[in-house]
Amino acid sequence: MFRFAPILAGLTVLAAMLSAVLARDESRLPAPRSQAVVESLAGTCTSRPDYLGTASCTSSSCHHKSEHRRVVGSEFVTWNSEDPHRKAFDTLYSIRSERMVRNLYGPDAASASKTVACLTCHATGEGQLSKASTSFSLVDAVSCESCHGPAQPWLAAHTRGGFKELDAATKERDFGLWNTKDLARRAQVCSACHVGNPDVPLMQVNHDLIAAGHPRLNFEFSSALAKYPAHWRMADEHARTPDHAWRSWQVGQIAVATAAVRLTEARARRSADGAPWPEFAEQDCFSCHKNLTVDSDRVAYRTPTTAGRAPWQTWYTGALDLADSEAYNTLASLKTHMGKPAPDAATTATRARKALEGLTRRIAYATDREPWTTAQELEASTRIARFSSVNAEKLTWEQQAQQFLALAALRDDLRRRQGQIEAGYELPYLTVRDSLLGQFPNGYDSPRSDPNEMRATRDRQLLLKRLQDGLDGIARSQP
Repeated sequence: MFRFAPILAGLTVLAAMLSAVLARDESRLPAPRSQAVVESLAGTCTSRPDYLGTASCTSSSCHHKSEHRRVVGSEFVTWNSEDPHRKAFDTLYSIRSERMVRNLYGPDAASASKTVACLTCHATGEGQLSKASTSFSLVDAVSCESCHGPAQPWLAAHTRGGFKELDAATKERDFGLWNTKDLARRAQVCSACHVGNPDVPLMQVNHDLIAAGHPRLNFEFSSALAKYPAHWRMADEHARTPDHAWRSWQVGQIAVATAAVRLTEARARRSADGAPWPEFAEQDCFSCHKNLTVDSDRVAYRTPTTAGRAPWQTWYTGALDLADSEAYNTLASLKTHMGKPAPDAATTATRARKALEGLTRRIAYATDREPWTTAQELEASTRIARFSSVNAEKLTWEQQAQQFLALAALRDDLRRRQGQIEAGYELPYLTVRDSLLGQFPNGYDSPRSDPNEMRATRDRQLLLKRLQDGLDGIARSQP
């Protein structure tokens, strides 16, 4: 009888959560007639528009001085040729995107490239053209103004003498040029699309969108920043923050957790107006999406101590305790409440607001603290690697992956600060990375068990052994 307990508990949580949804009169999926579309791709406003488009930045005397990429003065060339955000709009013409809008709005749905819900993140200006100049075009995808703010208030001012001498905070406060030099502010800007923006209801990926075919969002700031084709001087970044990669990881962990809590708080409030609650996109997917058989690999591995519950924000808070234990502790009450089968919305909103107060304090500390020395980074790398190795079988994939990204940030700093670039130093990191990626079968956006449970258990043990070998190698590589 004991062996069936996790299954029965899992069915209980499913029943409770589904009953909370089915008790409502409204459908979770929007009706086809509710699809908001744009008829034109070009801006229409000529009187005091907010968004001016990339054309306002591409003068040969401004940000298009040469055709050399990653050179200051040629930021447009870097963005146009290398930046993945440049392709965000093109993604809407894919077969997958077209299938998604049909799944959401019906067989007669308009193209994804015309759908406001898609353009909100895949184009600049939240998919709206009413405040855009005639030179603005959604085809430019996620461009300059998505990261630096609508250009109308600051475009002219930033070309005048004396503007460069102002500090970045003043430029944002007085002119609206977003302070992306500040890592916390930069992470906040990124999180608006990559985690979700509660101030723009359509700028988020909910359970309906995932069910329609959209990948779940599992953004991690430091790794995204490391891969990003910088159009600024990285030497300046390292001068401001010698422990740049590690600080980016710490700040990013708190920033994306903050964005996730803000979403939860807003969704809880909007439930009073009929919005779906709870929002399943915030819960651990595999609490429900698993094989409910006695020896299921998902039951045995994914939820050994949480059967009957759907843990909240397993990705965005998976390693927050490593980044900042005080920030993690501010979420304790909210996490416990959100783990219930049907968390009360009003209580959720109250606890989320309380958590946001603590997170705001901690992100300020992480941003302004003294830089870590190489000795501190070496100690942290050894400690995290050993902890992850010893607890590998107990940790979920999300926790393992987040801890690896912490180790990768430390590696990047140590490699730059100490010159450790030999192949032997890189090998254990590659082993850990490949063992984590090995849990993704081809064609899947998330880890998935093999339908053959015996083979799944065997493969998991092999991957865990490789994971532990790599982590032990990282710990040994630090002097």
